Amino acid sequence: QQQEQQEQQQQQQKQKQQQKQQLQAAQDYYCHLCPTSPENMYYKIYYSAYYSEYYSQYYQKYYTKAAQELNKAAAKKHDKDDPETKEAWKALTDSLKKNA
Repeated sequence: QQQEQQEQQQQQQKQKQQQKQQLQAAQDYYCHLCPTSPENMYYKIYYSAYYSEYYSQYYQKYYTKAAQELNKAAAKKHDKDDPETKEAWKALTDSLKKNA
């Protein structure tokens, strides 16, 4: 029985070490993504995951919509000096600047 208990304790320690290593790896990976987040590890992972999700949604919502408008305008005329195409370019760059 003692031997079993010792083995269990060793396994638990191994698991704890693995968790620590995984946390450290996550920290190394995520820290550079959000250097301003709190030092606490949980917040670093939470914030980096949150921001990556937020920005991917933001780009899908704003960038693709503006790009679609630009493509429609460009397809209509095939002329880069066309005022409609210029307007679409302006709308695209403005929306990116505004929401950045």
